[in-house]
Amino acid sequence: MWVRSRRYFHDTGLSVKVRVHRLIRDALLWHRPGGWRRSAVSTVAIIAATFVLARGAWSVDGATLTDGHAMLSLDMAVARAYCGVPSSFSWTVRIPIDLSKRMERRHEPLRALIVEKAGSIDAYCRSIDTPFVNSENSLMVVETAILRLMPGASLANVGQVLFLMKVGCLAIFVLLLMDLGASLALGLATFLCGLMLLQAMPDHVYSNYPFFFVLVLAAMAMHGFAAAYRWTSSAVGLTIYGVAAGIASAFIANMRTSYLPVVGLFMAMALVDEGRQRGRAIRWPTRAVRSAALAGCFLGGYLAFQVGMITSQLPAEGRFDAAHPFAHPLVLALAVPENPLSRELGIEWKDATGARIADGVDPGVPYLGPRYNAALLRYYTSLWRTRAGDMAAVYYFKFSVSGVDMFRALRASPGWAGWGVMVLLSPLSLLPSGVWLLALYSLTTIGAFAAYYRQGWPAAFALGLLSLAACLVQVESGMIFSLFVKQYHNYAAFYALFVSLLGVQALGNAGWAWLSRPQAGQ
Repeated sequence: MWVRSRRYFHDTGLSVKVRVHRLIRDALLWHRPGGWRRSAVSTVAIIAATFVLARGAWSVDGATLTDGHAMLSLDMAVARAYCGVPSSFSWTVRIPIDLSKRMERRHEPLRALIVEKAGSIDAYCRSIDTPFVNSENSLMVVETAILRLMPGASLANVGQVLFLMKVGCLAIFVLLLMDLGASLALGLATFLCGLMLLQAMPDHVYSNYPFFFVLVLAAMAMHGFAAAYRWTSSAVGLTIYGVAAGIASAFIANMRTSYLPVVGLFMAMALVDEGRQRGRAIRWPTRAVRSAALAGCFLGGYLAFQVGMITSQLPAEGRFDAAHPFAHPLVLALAVPENPLSRELGIEWKDATGARIADGVDPGVPYLGPRYNAALLRYYTSLWRTRAGDMAAVYYFKFSVSGVDMFRALRASPGWAGWGVMVLLSPLSLLPSGVWLLALYSLTTIGAFAAYYRQGWPAAFALGLLSLAACLVQVESGMIFSLFVKQYHNYAAFYALFVSLLGVQALGNAGWAWLSRPQAGQ
């Protein structure tokens, strides 16, 4: 009897010890994945915890509507949702412009505001008389869907739905982290960092800017799940994944034109992964066919969205302008930050500067018209032919500033959150310039993909994609707007915070391994 009791208490003690060890592992340490259900439960728990820790971060009530692109997107979404008229708006009934001047009415239904001004919805539809080609149309597509599903929505309702979509993208990323074995602490900190960045853009609730970083995270999560669960192992899975990735990529590129290389390279890395051996006894011709099929499905999904939702709805004469003209910011960015060459040439970060320069190259060229981009490109290439040394000096200066200015701005954030960000980013802020930052991101990308191809760790593949996007965004920042602006550079800010959190996680795992090591003599 005594022996049995002793054995029972001994076994119970071991059980409690194992449970405590698992609890600490799941809460604080990166560990072996525990399965899909455990990951889903952990993600729900993290989201619920944010209600307790940061309840205010879940409500948005955008009291500002000043972004011209956002107002045009909403104007065209209203015409498309209520009247079925694409790529047009009413010159006399401009509800978004009216709201921008009287934002206290943002809680009133948009339909009611239209009826109040036009007399009826039919009268409003008859007044639509201005065809227009907007650049980067995904925001308009989303707002059209919202208004069709919620015809009585107000501007504030639209903003809340947009916010929940962004949070949903964050949740998908956190779900991937949990599924890869991340700790609850890392998942919670990551989710809070994402919410903090969204709340840091209160003037852009109705804009496309806050979507930039969350859409990249969602796209990366899709590719991460595909790699972890081998979605392409069946023809059905390969087809669904390829088409979905194509649609998502087209959506992201139409939300932010400059992110097209990001989603394109994401898919390129997925194709490389599909084409390699991966320990499977599959001959290379078969792998090549599967890679080609995946690429074809991706292209089909991309074109389905691009043509079906965007270009087919545009006036034929304006379809060239559905994307943002890249030469315009490329030339104007020579003045950011201001430097001797930009002062000498009279270049400023103003739209009027682009129009003036283009007219000097091609007299009479219409602003943002068919020849506008070509004129600015000729000007830009001429600078490299005639002022190559000065141009190289400008870009070295721009890349040096890029990122460093971001750390300075983020570490100056107010309150307890600002103090935490300051501590978290302290190691990265020691880098002397943005050139070093780009080198670090590049090495992280190479190291992560090397680890994945050697060891097959899905977490390494996910980190490689995240870091690859960070490299491209860092290059874009150096080439275009080198000074930190949160609405432009929110992905760069998120990646810096996240990779710093990964560093803390690595230290925690290393410390636990050291404490758990067998003692000498035991």
